[in-house]
Amino acid sequence: MQFDADSLSSALGAIAEQDAPPSGVDADRARVDGRRTLRRRRTAAGLGGTGAVALVAALALSAGHVFGGAPGTGAAATRQVVRTADWDPLVAPGTFGWLPANAPNVNYLIAPGPGQGSQALGKGSEVSDGTVGHDPAMIWLSVLDAGQSPAPQSGDTLIAAPKVNNRPAFWEVDPAQRNPDRGRAGVLYFQSPSGRWAEINAYYLGTDPVAQTLLHVAKSAHIGDTAVPLPVRISGLPADVIAPVAQLTRPTTIKGAAWEVDLSFSMGAENDSVQVQVLPATATPGANSEIDQHCKISNGLLICVSTMNGRAPWYVAGGFDGLLRDITSLGMDPAHWTTDVVTVR
Repeated sequence: MQFDADSLSSALGAIAEQDAPPSGVDADRARVDGRRTLRRRRTAAGLGGTGAVALVAALALSAGHVFGGAPGTGAAATRQVVRTADWDPLVAPGTFGWLPANAPNVNYLIAPGPGQGSQALGKGSEVSDGTVGHDPAMIWLSVLDAGQSPAPQSGDTLIAAPKVNNRPAFWEVDPAQRNPDRGRAGVLYFQSPSGRWAEINAYYLGTDPVAQTLLHVAKSAHIGDTAVPLPVRISGLPADVIAPVAQLTRPTTIKGAAWEVDLSFSMGAENDSVQVQVLPATATPGANSEIDQHCKISNGLLICVSTMNGRAPWYVAGGFDGLLRDITSLGMDPAHWTTDVVTVR
């Protein structure tokens, strides 16, 4: 798995520059703080450069939520579900019907659990010079919890926006007050036909008209859980394993890779997660002496498994070699990818 040190530094630096969520145990406040955490994760994913870097940033941010204690204890154990059917760790909260020409690449980042969530991302191509004015356009789509209403960040005020498909909508960031070429261009909340609220965040839209663009994205979006097809099948994991983070990244900065899949599996305890990275076999990820990688090439895909401490978790039968054997490549053609990703044993 590739972890670019400079990109990771930039990603974590971006996180550090965001306002820290206030402390406390109030449940409603926690939900709001969780959404702020998502925004920091969005910044990390956008600036980090690769899915692997964004995965590290997401895991770092979510450690207090996902890895809450030893197996069978604490909050993490309450989220473990014994599954009886094959399942997909990458379920998006919604899908785009339209994206502007400068953000055509659809990405997905999933981090289940309280204070976290899932997002779809329309993104432009990476630019090598890294200057602010040339960062890729990004349009994030996320969905609020059932029964939750829009809650602006500190210092922002909700402003009535034109209705979206005859349902109410609000601006959190007034597009008229922001420079769309520098940082956050606009935030739009809109109510879906089911009654749940969705949120669109836009960054670096360049010369695109912000209000018109976000309203077009909102009107054409489908809000509702959507399983994302992936290029592998994985067997051999326990029926109650969880997937703290799952990500499909397009494009990547890895040479020879137009896309990248990163999955993390855990039984809910700290430091017991195993990462699975899938790339086209043409990819040339950089070496990293701190990550003990185990890889294979199969049916046109490069598949790698690893842990931060270099030791296979206790729940992975046969260790890294066994896990690799239990991962079946479905090839490069997305028409052959599946939503039955994890086979229940």
